[in-house]
Amino acid sequence: MKSIYSRGEKMQIQANQISRDWAILHRSRKFHVNFTDSDSQTLALLNRDNWEIWEETADGTEEFDVYIFKNSTPQQKKIAEENIRLAEELIKFCIKNWDNKFMQEICSSLSAYFNPGSHRRPRLAIFQTRCRP
Repeated sequence: MKSIYSRGEKMQIQANQISRDWAILHRSRKFHVNFTDSDSQTLALLNRDNWEIWEETADGTEEFDVYIFKNSTPQQKKIAEENIRLAEELIKFCIKNWDNKFMQEICSSLSAYFNPGSHRRPRLAIFQTRCRP
């Protein structure tokens, strides 16, 4: 792993984790899609795949049903198969929109940290004030 020095002290990245969320409206149904990945173990991926889809229903937010079990009825299998196809479409949509305008603005804002002359440089004093013990 790459090491860098800050104020004379060595810093080293131990792990990288990325998580990205989308709220998608499709045919009057609202879905929440999350992608999480890491180059090491992380609790965020405990008992789940990289992609996770939830649907807002009248009863609240529920995990999107894409599971077929041995004892599933033909009707349950049909619903799960339709949901699997929809889940694939939702994931494709998220991948196509990974680097949308919002993400480009975030990247631009973050790059201002490394450009001392930038008028858009974020002020860290706000974070320092709120995070002091």
